[in-house]
Amino acid sequence: MCIRDITNPLQGEVITRPSGFAIDPDNPEYVYVSSVQNGFARINIYDGSDIIHFSKPSDVSNKLPGFVALVPDQTGDNAWSCRFSVPEFDSYGNLWMSYTDFDNQTPPRLHLLCWEATDRKETLSASELKAPRFIEVPGVMPTNIDRILPLTFKTRKNRLVYCTCSSVNSFVIIDTGGTPADASDDVVSIINSVYDQDGNAVGVKNVRCLWEDPLTGNIWVGHSGGVLYFNPDDFMDGTNRVTRVKVARNDGTNLADYLLNDVTVNKIIADGSGRKWFATGGAGLVCLSADNSVIEEEITSSTGGLPDDIVYCMGYIPESNSMIVSTAGGIAEYYLPASASSAAAYEVRAYPNPVRPDYIGYVTIDGLPSGALVKIVDASGNLVREFVSESGGEVKWDVTNHQFRRVGSGVYFVLASGMDPDEGFSSVAKILVVN
Repeated sequence: MCIRDITNPLQGEVITRPSGFAIDPDNPEYVYVSSVQNGFARINIYDGSDIIHFSKPSDVSNKLPGFVALVPDQTGDNAWSCRFSVPEFDSYGNLWMSYTDFDNQTPPRLHLLCWEATDRKETLSASELKAPRFIEVPGVMPTNIDRILPLTFKTRKNRLVYCTCSSVNSFVIIDTGGTPADASDDVVSIINSVYDQDGNAVGVKNVRCLWEDPLTGNIWVGHSGGVLYFNPDDFMDGTNRVTRVKVARNDGTNLADYLLNDVTVNKIIADGSGRKWFATGGAGLVCLSADNSVIEEEITSSTGGLPDDIVYCMGYIPESNSMIVSTAGGIAEYYLPASASSAAAYEVRAYPNPVRPDYIGYVTIDGLPSGALVKIVDASGNLVREFVSESGGEVKWDVTNHQFRRVGSGVYFVLASGMDPDEGFSSVAKILVVN
């Protein structure tokens, strides 16, 4: 990809020091890019002049078309900054970020941005803007680049997990009550310290990633001192217990060690079998079994041909059962063993496929185990719909998302649990939708 193709042709770079991006679930031509210096922008990847840039009044882009002064200038040592966290979409299509407003912290408060789905989709240009809204959560002091994760698991779709990314982390669970831009009915739980299953205090330092396990709904946290997970229901109730995975040494001592203790964990994903993969800052790739009991693979520059043992990020590709891995030494693609995806064990069919623009009805997915949890995700891994297969191993999808709106054009992947008794989750089919 040529970076110049998706920037404003009047300026070139609009966003410097980016913090992350997200793809619009309703229009994949739009990419949302956030930063620590220049706010955030919605950019059409096919037309760089189709841009809305949200930032502070003194931003260098303030005279360009599409510019919106959304937040005030900061002062003092933070005058250069305009910090937004990585953009994230929830199950309803609302866009979420946190904003670090150092000048407005008496008393301490968290500033969340919510661009509701209807307002976002009806905003075709800066001149027709239906602006994002800010929500204040008292009692939380933001830091440099924080993390926010909208939950997608079953009854938790109205919840957000937020954490500060400082030397000592706090976690916040927010239940919006289904009214994301109205904080009056929100329920908030703030967790400032955590203890593991053995009662030991856990120092969670510099959180690098939050990941929601699609099978259990547990929230996994990768940080500079390792990895842990927690049940968000417990945190919502004020219980500050987390779990640190223990892995047996298998040396005859019956002893176990904490998984990736004192190792930086930059990214967590799952493959088609529900196995968890950890991108580490020095130990390469580490794969944990779906039941969290055994380290199944350790891939490094010396044992597996990675370009470098410092791994920044990775992404699983269900179609090829492979992972794209970004390291300090370059990018590589790792193809998982056939056992890591058991779709071939079943003759799963999805029809009609492709789904044509004039088709109105259901896509039938059959050949599944009875009672399987079935998830349909887009090409970016965002959850679109979820079902439980009927007694005959069948699911019917009406080609809509959780809001019962027809999905956009693209390839959608069908993931199912129970495809093999020894495995948790598999990629079983893909469906092409053409609108």
